[in-house]
Amino acid sequence: TADPVKPGDMTNVARKIEPTLAGKPERLSQYISFFSRELGNDSRLCAFDVSAEAVKGQQVRLNGFVEFPETRHSLKEFLKALGFDVEDRLESLPAESLGNRRFGLVAKPHTYVFDRPSGKRKQENDLLIGEPLLLLREQDGHLLVHSREGYLGYVSSSEVIRSDGTAYEKYLAGASVLITKDIPGKTGIGF
Repeated sequence: TADPVKPGDMTNVARKIEPTLAGKPERLSQYISFFSRELGNDSRLCAFDVSAEAVKGQQVRLNGFVEFPETRHSLKEFLKALGFDVEDRLESLPAESLGNRRFGLVAKPHTYVFDRPSGKRKQENDLLIGEPLLLLREQDGHLLVHSREGYLGYVSSSEVIRSDGTAYEKYLAGASVLITKDIPGKTGIGF
């Protein structure tokens, strides 16, 4: 595997939204949205949920979460290029609260993946029993996960069997089956 690419200078990116690089605290939400769109943080693939609040003058506080350290670094450099002093309160994913159980399997014959854990939400995908998952964080009874295809979304915590890396690797290396139809009755799997 290759080493991560070091993020470049964010000054040119910042000039696209503020040519004079004079950032305005009242435009912080626009800067965050611009950053997300400009740097290709596809919400279906990359966990990025960030808000910025003005603290005092050019001081800003970042809240929320990011998946990749390169994204976090680039966001801070982007805001610094706009003249802000950045207080970073972002959660890095996978969340420490998951402990060593950062892997999982879909435990039900069929489960839905949503764009957010609660409230008005949209179904993004669906998963089948036994599908391996990478767990990122838990919120409102749902886990933010990456599916086998790399897509991101929230699934009900009760429909996931959590595991540590050793059991997960053993499961992936083991024998597998292809389920071609639903079987009536109570079904499920386990490690």
